[in-house]
Amino acid sequence: MRKLFREAGMPRRLPPLLPSCAAEDSSENPRLLSPMVHVTYRLDPARSRDTIALEASAAADVRTLFWFDGASLIGKSSAGGGALPWRPSSSGIHLLRVIDDHGRAAEREVSVEVAL
Repeated sequence: MRKLFREAGMPRRLPPLLPSCAAEDSSENPRLLSPMVHVTYRLDPARSRDTIALEASAAADVRTLFWFDGASLIGKSSAGGGALPWRPSSSGIHLLRVIDDHGRAAEREVSVEVAL
């Protein structure tokens, strides 16, 4: 295209190069596998095994995933180490966030109903 513009007498400038730091992290953000989208999770407080599985896929260079409910730390899990069980204490919409050990993140709103 540059050649075509040059031949037409319309020279074009080249865009500036990306800074070197922009090319360092070519990995992808974690992807939430569970909890699922558009699902309301109903938990019974009488059943202690009633939990929501938190699971994410991450890039090959990730070792640890940190899980948050809003600003509160739920826990951490090993990348590829299976699901982390989560038992929210209240009903409502929870903003779940997973952050890998490189600072890349993913988030999802989860609807939870805790039976009384």
